[in-house]
Amino acid sequence: MELKPTWREWHCDLHNEQKTMAEILATLPGNPPEDIHWLIRLLERPTSPLALSGAAHLDTHDCIHIVLGRGLLPQDEAFVLGFTMGAASGVRFWEPAVLRLAARYFYPSIYKFTNKQIAIFNLGFEAAKQSACRDIHKFDFKKYENLPLGKIRAMLKIDPRKLIGVYKRERQIIPDSTVSRRLDIQPWGQSA
Repeated sequence: MELKPTWREWHCDLHNEQKTMAEILATLPGNPPEDIHWLIRLLERPTSPLALSGAAHLDTHDCIHIVLGRGLLPQDEAFVLGFTMGAASGVRFWEPAVLRLAARYFYPSIYKFTNKQIAIFNLGFEAAKQSACRDIHKFDFKKYENLPLGKIRAMLKIDPRKLIGVYKRERQIIPDSTVSRRLDIQPWGQSA
């Protein structure tokens, strides 16, 4: 039996369009929802009375990491949260500031964002705003888990070629991090 990588090691890329969501989810290490800190659940879970725009259930959030070709480290998390909020219809102008403030100063240390990771949150937010993807947090990934990721990305209007450009900018913001080194920035048609 093959061991799953730890959450620090796990990542996926964008050049996986033939794999299904279910195949990649099977490799994902994770914690049960009750292990997530209460403040994070308060702001980032749709069942919370204080949920911010883009709040998603944990299983949906995991799928968003996969369609965006991201790992599970704080820099990845910053991009995924920014993209998810930026893609949400009706996001209010103050919501990104609330999430940035909470993630920078109030989240538990393992989940806190540095100033550079806040810049990556902003990059994800703007990338989503400029994309055709909307309300990714409401997409029923379970229904389509046996479809190839390429088809799911097309359904969501996520263009991997544009993400590659965004990830190149991310590498300029944080050039020497583990996440930046493993970001998929290979031109389309080449393996990562």
